[in-house]
Amino acid sequence: MTGLPIDSVLPQIAQKFAENASLVLQAPPGAGKTTGVPLHLLQSDWLSDSKIIMLEPRRLAARAAATRMAELLGEDLGETVGYRIRLEKKVSARTRIEVVTEGILTRMLQNDPELSGVGLVIFDEFHERSLQADLGLALCLEVQAALRDDLRILVMSATLDGQAVSRLMGDAPVITSEGRSFPVEIKYGRETERRNIPFDMADKIEEVLAEERGSILAFLPGVGEIKRVESLLKAKKTMANVEIYPLYGDLPMAKQRKAIEPVKGGQRKVVLATSIAETSLTIDGIRIIVDCGFRRSPLFDPSSGLTRLETIRVSRASADQRAGRAGRLEPGICYRLWQESQNGALALQDRPEIQEADLCSLVLELLNWGAADPEELSWCTIPPKSSWKQALELLRSLGAIDHSDHITAHGKKMSRLPVHPRLAHMLVTGKAEDAGWLACLIAGLLTERDILQQGGNRTRADLLVRIDAFTRKSRDKGFEFDAYRLKQVKRTAEQYARSLGVTPDKEFDTTNAGGLVSLAYPDRIGKLRKNTAGRFKLSGGKGAELDELDPLASKPYLVMTNIGGAGASARVYQAIEVSEGQVRKFHAKTIVLEDQVRLDEAKGLFLGERVERCGEVILKAIRVKEPDQEAIKQEIVQLVRGKGLTVLEPDVGFEHFYRRVISAGVLSEEADWPDFSEAGLISSLEIWLLPYLDGVTTLKSLQALDLKNILLSSLDWNKRQFLKENFPERIELPTGNTAKINYIDPKLPILEVRLQELFGLSVTPSIFGGRIPLRLHLLSPARRPLQVTSDLAGFWANTYHDVKKDMKGRYPRHYWPDDPLIAEPTSKTKKNMNKARR
Repeated sequence: MTGLPIDSVLPQIAQKFAENASLVLQAPPGAGKTTGVPLHLLQSDWLSDSKIIMLEPRRLAARAAATRMAELLGEDLGETVGYRIRLEKKVSARTRIEVVTEGILTRMLQNDPELSGVGLVIFDEFHERSLQADLGLALCLEVQAALRDDLRILVMSATLDGQAVSRLMGDAPVITSEGRSFPVEIKYGRETERRNIPFDMADKIEEVLAEERGSILAFLPGVGEIKRVESLLKAKKTMANVEIYPLYGDLPMAKQRKAIEPVKGGQRKVVLATSIAETSLTIDGIRIIVDCGFRRSPLFDPSSGLTRLETIRVSRASADQRAGRAGRLEPGICYRLWQESQNGALALQDRPEIQEADLCSLVLELLNWGAADPEELSWCTIPPKSSWKQALELLRSLGAIDHSDHITAHGKKMSRLPVHPRLAHMLVTGKAEDAGWLACLIAGLLTERDILQQGGNRTRADLLVRIDAFTRKSRDKGFEFDAYRLKQVKRTAEQYARSLGVTPDKEFDTTNAGGLVSLAYPDRIGKLRKNTAGRFKLSGGKGAELDELDPLASKPYLVMTNIGGAGASARVYQAIEVSEGQVRKFHAKTIVLEDQVRLDEAKGLFLGERVERCGEVILKAIRVKEPDQEAIKQEIVQLVRGKGLTVLEPDVGFEHFYRRVISAGVLSEEADWPDFSEAGLISSLEIWLLPYLDGVTTLKSLQALDLKNILLSSLDWNKRQFLKENFPERIELPTGNTAKINYIDPKLPILEVRLQELFGLSVTPSIFGGRIPLRLHLLSPARRPLQVTSDLAGFWANTYHDVKKDMKGRYPRHYWPDDPLIAEPTSKTKKNMNKARR
């Protein structure tokens, strides 16, 4: 027994597992579930000699949980309790409880789908809904259903909807445990803006330290803000006797332990942490939380294939988890840098990672598992179709799957490597090119945090500078590197080398480094745009911009390894030069030779070219004297589609006609009426414009087309007659003149007419067989606006006489009768009316 609240339900958990294969445990922070449940279940008869595998979402939590359980048993790590995390493990033949990070479970399942020797899989902190946790649970449920009906699965969560998970697991029993937490007072304050987070947090921490006793855990979005707040606090005189510790995932383990351990007697500490400290950790001495209310989240955009880090608001569940850290050991207090009224605008829960992440690794895992359709498995949240489709496209470009979406032999090799498929493709191909160790180093550099230290000068974007750090070339040129991160990169590269079966080399040739990197990023090969510095066209179709002062900004070709930002052009943070020869060598199968047409805007000519292209990047172009007319026609269609109808320079008659057709469709509600909106016309260019492009070779001849008659001819005879009879271009007035109907508002056609031309008319002019009255814009003899009405009879009866008094004074030579209904309609002066009567 652990002496924690979880003890009261441990016998019930063991009993339920004697009767059921699956179970859900709801237990709040502080209940003791992470350490108490595995140790208790280790004694269960149904487990026999099998192992317990427990998944933790973070390496720090995995190591801390294993360490605490070993302490409770009075043993060293690696005996009964051990752990496996990336680049580190403490297990032995005697180990019965293995605490692992989630990717390791997936690898175990792929290597041994039956999970031989494993009796129970525990998903701890499942409410965090990481991508690997969702995948691991989906795979374990299939193993349980198809291969191992004796495999037990336990999902443990602090805030998740237990009933929903229970239904996913076949109505598994749900057990709820009480937590052990002390009351936490919540205090709200002035809202902090994102750009002011470091300053507001540093000031609040200083203020709280002066008012409260105990140590502080402060939540910040990311490493950048942590370092800034640390710097600001250390500059304050009031912080002289306070220890300040950062805490984030990429921090060296020794420094992470320092943040968690108790400080010397009488001292206070401030821990500056990311969301890593929300769950699974108890940090000694903490009774005060200062929460900025933001977190950093990776968001994947399927349309661009890019993942960018966004600083977003925390959810209510996350805010409550953070506040709860203050009450783990004694009554505490939580300061929130937002107003209480803003709580209602916070999301209830964080969005599952599967809805926002790059799914390429997940899709490759599933295809290797044998599941071609995600709906074959049981998911808490099914992968989004757009992200799934984008992942398939990338895997095809990497050669991992064929055009039928079946995994290839190359894809099988990729799936066995513990890296993103981009890097796996580079590693496998790099080995075949006798550049395996170089590929491993590059993969390590792209996986770990940047080794190049930020200094007073601008950090170079060149990845080759980082690669050369392992050959000492960069150091000889005066660059400085983070020693710890250098070791981490080397350790990671050595791990990849072991998985790949290559030997680390002290000396290696970096000539093909750019080519190797292009294998990982075939959609990010960039060609410098003409007459620019730092502006590139990417093979994937997007644009990219690099600081024009960077030495790489003038290179003909780059591969972009780190880009971000939304919109048509991405910002380049890291890249490497690649030669055209390397692009041709490593991407020979994807280089396409084709005839193209482009518009020379300066000359107004459509020019033909024979081009070699890699994706959207043109490697070579040769002028063709007489371009194919069909290719010109297709280029015109794409030109109009990209720039809109304005490129055709349509006249007023065209605009009036297509608006008239739109109005007819809206008001008549004809079912098969064509869509003549600009979007509709652009989507149907092949139908109405393409047939009239024969012989068009210049922009001038394109803009000379009679677009109105072209559109008219696209309507069949019945529609033309219907339009003519019911929605005419002009309408006859009582004077015998005609006036154009304005269809700019499709629901309310307008007739602009001089008031005198309607004398004698009692009914509002209308169209569509009298069903649609026109909106009358009544004008003075000088065509100045007088009145707007859709009720002509009402105007004569109620308003005309006031208008007449004003008009008589302004236009005395015109006819202004007392009774307009019996007056003669006219567009002339009184003198000219008399002449006409003679």
